[in-house]
Amino acid sequence: MTYFMEPMTKLKRPSTHRVYMHYQNRDGYQISFLKPDLKTHLPLKLTFRTDPIGKILEMHECWGEDKSDAYRSQLLREMEMGRPGGIWLIVSEEQYQVLNSQRRRP
Repeated sequence: MTYFMEPMTKLKRPSTHRVYMHYQNRDGYQISFLKPDLKTHLPLKLTFRTDPIGKILEMHECWGEDKSDAYRSQLLREMEMGRPGGIWLIVSEEQYQVLNSQRRRP
């Protein structure tokens, strides 16, 4: 058996983390991140003042757990009404370390 015929179980999967991104409209959208227990906040906070809905939708398209059109439409409708909400994201180990650090990336 050659190396490319090895069972898929022997392949190393990249480490990922499930993170909840909470957003709230207060003079721009304030973004915070929580661990899966929904109690523990990660240190990094963001504020989007220019095109906040577009940026949140872009994050959803890149890392969102549920990428269905129905979910995206519901998300957009709620943000246009100014409601707070959240999105489950799947991020890489490197991205998780950025969210979990006190300092911002350059």
